[in-house]
Amino acid sequence: MAMQEKIIEAVAKVAKRKTSEVRLDSSFEQLGMDSLDRVCLLFELEQAFNISIPEEAVQDIQTVQDVVSRLGKHMAGQAPAPSGSPS
Repeated sequence: MAMQEKIIEAVAKVAKRKTSEVRLDSSFEQLGMDSLDRVCLLFELEQAFNISIPEEAVQDIQTVQDVVSRLGKHMAGQAPAPSGSPS
């Protein structure tokens, strides 16, 4: 599954929406997500991609596309965790 699809699924889960309702240009406000939902989304993304994301890296994101862009940059700069290592 592509990174973008995983992110849309995570956003849909946290926002309690169908994936078909979540588009790249959807803002968190349009999806009814508040600051607590954003923190929950951070945890969902960390689990989905098996990475650690600093909270400040996502504080000013407003749309699903922002998440895709930030996460792509974050993952490009982070070495993958060795398989089988505890997280």
